[in-house]
Amino acid sequence: MIRREWEAVPESVREAVERRVGSAVLKAESVDGGSNADLAACLTFVDGRKYFAKGVVLDRELAPFHQAEALVVPHLPRTVAPGISYEVPSEDRWRVSVFDWLDGRRADLSPGSPDAWAVMHTLNGLHRRGYELPFVAHSLADAWNAERPWEKFKVPENDPDPVRAWFKKHHLTFKQLELTAIDAMVGSLPVHNALCPKHILVNGTVKFVDWTGTFKGSAVVDVARLIPHLIVAGHTPESAEQLADEAEAWSNLSNRTKTALATSILGLHLHRGHSVEITDATVEWAQYRFNS
Repeated sequence: MIRREWEAVPESVREAVERRVGSAVLKAESVDGGSNADLAACLTFVDGRKYFAKGVVLDRELAPFHQAEALVVPHLPRTVAPGISYEVPSEDRWRVSVFDWLDGRRADLSPGSPDAWAVMHTLNGLHRRGYELPFVAHSLADAWNAERPWEKFKVPENDPDPVRAWFKKHHLTFKQLELTAIDAMVGSLPVHNALCPKHILVNGTVKFVDWTGTFKGSAVVDVARLIPHLIVAGHTPESAEQLADEAEAWSNLSNRTKTALATSILGLHLHRGHSVEITDATVEWAQYRFNS
């Protein structure tokens, strides 16, 4: 998707944003954020206020995810997520959400950094408070059950690659573990479902941004999906899981369920063709879990 500069957004949409905010835009800077959005910009207004504007053309395939984010974010505590200050719906086939601006840097998940512990601590606090999502959020367990990546996975005969040979050897077990993982995903808590350093801002506190992929489900999913990112950042699978143990949702799981989540997340990365870096890290984690 090609990002548009603020000046390239239809004039009617820009005017609608300014009317809704009650001030003219003084400065607009495109930012690296807002997954799959047509517009992602820091807007500074004449009256001194600053916001993050994320907009999407309504006939885009991913527009419903942005609409869902606008419905879900108001139910999240502002201690962990930015609030939506203004909504500009359905203007010239565009929808724009105007979020609170958050100053901060991307989380450093590398070994020795306090950020990784702070992220797990913040996740644990969010889930312990028991914030439940309304009916507008879809069930992650239902969505995963509909996709079932390992059911669809195919390994060519006589593939010489040792990793893919490992997939083939344990394919039936992975399919069975996928059902265990889906059972573990059931719940009504907010699941960001795409936590990674670029979606985590640190500035004294930890904030999670870009909730377009939000589902309702179990608290353990976000913890599990962070583990490969910890490995990418330099952790071993063992040290990554030690950090994950800071979250009660993870530490209370059985070994089988932990292995099921690892292999199922691997299946998802393979099925969707995610980056080699994150897929390789998930292979490393899944093999550690499978062999431990």
